[in-house]
Amino acid sequence: MLCVGGAATLLAVAFAEARRDPIVISYRLAEPRLSCAASPLRAALIADLHLRAGDEARLARIVAETNALRPDLILLAGDFFGGDGPPSDDAAARLLAPLAELRAHDGVVAVLGNNDWHDGAPRAATALTLAGVRLIGNDAFVTPRAAVLGIEELYSNTANPPLAQERLASDLLLTHRAAPPVTIWMAHNPTLFDRVRGMEGTMVTGHTHGGQIWPAMTVPLMRWIGRTAHPLAIGFGWSSGRYVRGLYRRGSARMIVTSGIGTSTLPLRLGVPPEIVAIDFTGCPGPTAG
Repeated sequence: MLCVGGAATLLAVAFAEARRDPIVISYRLAEPRLSCAASPLRAALIADLHLRAGDEARLARIVAETNALRPDLILLAGDFFGGDGPPSDDAAARLLAPLAELRAHDGVVAVLGNNDWHDGAPRAATALTLAGVRLIGNDAFVTPRAAVLGIEELYSNTANPPLAQERLASDLLLTHRAAPPVTIWMAHNPTLFDRVRGMEGTMVTGHTHGGQIWPAMTVPLMRWIGRTAHPLAIGFGWSSGRYVRGLYRRGSARMIVTSGIGTSTLPLRLGVPPEIVAIDFTGCPGPTAG
């Protein structure tokens, strides 16, 4: 009976953690091309909402919490719906309607995730557009201080980083602008970090849920499996488990993987709370996480 009671308590704790409002994880990244005299460029990152019917009120709270960070950019890194997805276009629009209240000085942009493609990419794309969110799969979004390059989801078999680079170059040429000082790549799956040749700047991704249940993807055995599977992941577009949560570096390139907001398979989180990520890009010298 004691074991049953302990298990029930653990499940209750994990369910409550999965449904709690997100914590804020902050990174301060050095960006030498930014002026130290200017305020840092702040980007807010949200991923893996995995919305289901009845989640509108929770999403409204997440939107308010994100707006309170006063971001210059809001980056939405895919997997907006969970389970089998919304049953209709109207249901999808209702679920994502709170996103229309997101406020960022330079804009709100998104890429789709594997679940969005599985459930029907056009439905997710239409609902996001109605909420005023710009989709940038294999495309670029340019602001005075940042260029955001979106990569389409691996699941779609259309991920094309060079096309995003071409779109950026074309935009800069047509508008007679120089490249902004900050380059941000956005994708859903962190495996794409190893697919962008000669990547410069910072990539932001989700997909992993940070393992969702500690110690999934964090113990030595799981890390070994991730390293072993990594070559296959690169070849076939799987998520290898090599990148789980946090800040990663490869040369001068960086990637932030967020544990995201929602859940998949089981509505549980344990030791991996939902999170919103705030990234400050700064030109000032001093302690940074990048």
